[in-house]
Amino acid sequence: PPKIQDRISEKTLNEGQRYNVLCSVSEGNLPLTFQWSKNGKTLQESSNLIIRQQDDYSSTLTLAIVKGEDSGNYTCLVSNRVGSDSLISKLQVLVSPSWIRQPYDVSVMAGKKLILHCEATGYPLPVAKWRRTKGFNVAQSSPVTDSHWKMIDVGTLTNSAARKEDEGFYTCEIGNSIGENLSKTVRVEIQVPPYVKLESPQKMVKNGEDSVIVCNISGDKPISIHWTKDGNRPEENQRIQIVQTTLEKTFMSTLNIESTSREDSGLYICSANNTFGYSQMGIRLGIVEPPSQPQEFKVKSVWSRSIRLHWLQPYNGNSAIQNYILYYMKEDKLNPSELTIDGSQTSVIVQRLIPYTKYQFQIVAVNDVGSSKPSKLIETLTSQEEPAAPANDLQVTEKSTVSAHINWKLPSKHQWNGPLLGFYIGYKKTSQSSQVPYSYKKVKFERGKETQNCILDNLQKTSTYTVIVIAYNKAGLGPPSEPVLLTTSYVAVPIKQNTLYLNLKCILCFLFENVMYSVLLI
Repeated sequence: PPKIQDRISEKTLNEGQRYNVLCSVSEGNLPLTFQWSKNGKTLQESSNLIIRQQDDYSSTLTLAIVKGEDSGNYTCLVSNRVGSDSLISKLQVLVSPSWIRQPYDVSVMAGKKLILHCEATGYPLPVAKWRRTKGFNVAQSSPVTDSHWKMIDVGTLTNSAARKEDEGFYTCEIGNSIGENLSKTVRVEIQVPPYVKLESPQKMVKNGEDSVIVCNISGDKPISIHWTKDGNRPEENQRIQIVQTTLEKTFMSTLNIESTSREDSGLYICSANNTFGYSQMGIRLGIVEPPSQPQEFKVKSVWSRSIRLHWLQPYNGNSAIQNYILYYMKEDKLNPSELTIDGSQTSVIVQRLIPYTKYQFQIVAVNDVGSSKPSKLIETLTSQEEPAAPANDLQVTEKSTVSAHINWKLPSKHQWNGPLLGFYIGYKKTSQSSQVPYSYKKVKFERGKETQNCILDNLQKTSTYTVIVIAYNKAGLGPPSEPVLLTTSYVAVPIKQNTLYLNLKCILCFLFENVMYSVLLI
């Protein structure tokens, strides 16, 4: 069988050079057959590919001018009737870079994805490097090293969210040390629509103070800036002025309001627009002041120890009413008491008052700015209540067989709980069961006298009675006095001279009941 010399060979050539491969048999019987293939495919002659049979024992393959696509494995297969042998020649063509996809000028909206293509073919595989200028007015460039840039597909540069500072000239240089490097410079513009920012969505200013609202705007020039208040453009005058300021990279618009008043409250909107978009932001300006005076302040219900008051919620001064302060005092006092009421309420029950007492009331509303003017002053008299204390020092001063003279002292006046109308004198025989009720005699209150008195008559001779006194007013009965015991006489006893202060009615009672007693009085 045939045997080939140098069965494997390798060659590296530059594009444009000539490639020759000799396939020579050192052993083997004739006739010999030569067949050439590349990467397993049979080769056909062409103007650039020439196959020559040198003699019966050798064949040559020639590529007149090699190109990049000629790289590959070339095989010479020699055979005869007995067997075969082959030669493999590996050709690698060095190719200088050539463009597949060049970069081009790009204009993209800020925040959008930015792609700068830079792709070339060649062998070895070309490597790309990017440089950039920061802006269009800077000549010096520097490598692209920002972390938000990424390199893909050998040379393509990508940025997921373009920024204004990414603007400038970008140069892609790509090479593989074969021939000259490729280079292309492109312009990258970042289109920035307006972006409006206010200090806060809400601002509070005290009535009468100055207000300054600052609106910061970024975006590409030219840019237009406008203000509105509640949908209408504010009218500039000596008190209201709008000042526009151009900074290095941004704009500032200031709305100045001198000596604010309640009418300046409202929604102020700062808006801006340019070729690439529109932006706006609003701020609600509240002119705050103390609340207005509470209105319709009145008494709704009156009890003996409490009253219900009601009022209408006043204008809150653009600041929530935190609470109300109720001032109240007795008519004869100088220092009022205070009661704090939650700002959400418009009524209150004032407790721990004194029955049948005249009180004065005023209320003020309070917010974070201050207090309102006091409401109108209202007066009311609490209802009466039963006397809180009994009559005291009940005594029997004179007695006879069928009657007795008693007197007692009034309760303390502050415990009357209303004007006294009179007294019930209760009496019953001590020997009677506790279940037996008292008999009562009604006596009118004698004004101006600390000691009250009366005569009990129709009593039984030599009998012991339990006597009590109960004061009453319009509201009802007070508690009973401490009981005293009264024992009538067995025989008639002359009345002492010091009892002549008894009223005429009582003396007449004695005249009808005891002749001897009456004669002594006369």
